[in-house]
Amino acid sequence: MSSEKKRKLTFSPSAAVKTGLLVFLASIGLMLTATVMSTAHAAAGSAAEPPVPEDVRAVVIDGKTAFYAYEPDIRAVLDGIIDDYTDGSTVSACFRESVELDAEDIPSGSQVLESGEIARLLDPEGGSAWALTVLTRRVESRAVTVPAATETVENSEKYQDEVRILREGYDGEVVLEYVLVCANGVETMETQIGETVTVEMVPEIIEEGSLPGSRTDSKGCYIWPTVGIISSKFGPRTVKIGSSNHQGVDIANDKGTEINAADGGTVIYAQNSHNGYGNLIKIQHDNGAVTYYGHLSEILVSVGDKVAQGDLIALMGSTGNVSGPHLHFEIRPNGVTPVNPIPKMTGELQRS
Repeated sequence: MSSEKKRKLTFSPSAAVKTGLLVFLASIGLMLTATVMSTAHAAAGSAAEPPVPEDVRAVVIDGKTAFYAYEPDIRAVLDGIIDDYTDGSTVSACFRESVELDAEDIPSGSQVLESGEIARLLDPEGGSAWALTVLTRRVESRAVTVPAATETVENSEKYQDEVRILREGYDGEVVLEYVLVCANGVETMETQIGETVTVEMVPEIIEEGSLPGSRTDSKGCYIWPTVGIISSKFGPRTVKIGSSNHQGVDIANDKGTEINAADGGTVIYAQNSHNGYGNLIKIQHDNGAVTYYGHLSEILVSVGDKVAQGDLIALMGSTGNVSGPHLHFEIRPNGVTPVNPIPKMTGELQRS
């Protein structure tokens, strides 16, 4: 074989082999394609968001979505806020802001708040941008005292400083009802809605004089200061007890008989004189005259008192140098020298 040339072996597949190979490769391609598509679908399925629960709501405050929450949670928080600002006197309560729960168009994957966070955001005193304001109306009753009014009756026969109460007055009472509007417990408006009289007010009636001047002004004339009988006149007399030159007039009656001012004026002396007068009162009159009232059992006025003609000033007695109970009465026109008082007295002496 040395004379023969060596041949190069080349592998050339037959047609059948070629066909089989193409079918095999095609099947491999289909398998790879199916595997890739299956992997892609699996990846897409793992990235999909879960559906939004049916009871999740968008909380919309004054037209703006504030947050998302489960409806039972948000309703419980809203009811709790209202309860915090109401009591038995509350007639109505609501939020100042518009609060709506919207079940539409809630984005997938939205954060849903828990009750604690909801309460923090809506707390009226928390300072949050979504803090609510609770408006309440409540009824309140208040007892009010009605001071007694005063009615005046004029008496033209008495002086302007002569005032007396004809009827006592008494305070009344009414119960007033109010509606109070409050924002977060702070009163913002008050309206009275009712009034009930529980105690009738009784007005006081006062009588006032209309004559000019004062009731204690001196009239310049004298009334008899007491009732009784004249037991000793003015001037010289013969007696065992007392002065022989009598400077006044004695009017006798029972001990305790009332003694009245003979004219208006000011009391300038009211005590025991420690001499023949015993208990003595002196009254200074506007015209400069002074009247004396002696032997009194009881003095009922004090120095400085203003008295009117006819006012009760003392009780008859027997103090000093006397033989029995009587009033010793003097008139001293210039305040010093006594004169016979009888001609200066108006009317008749009344006997008891």
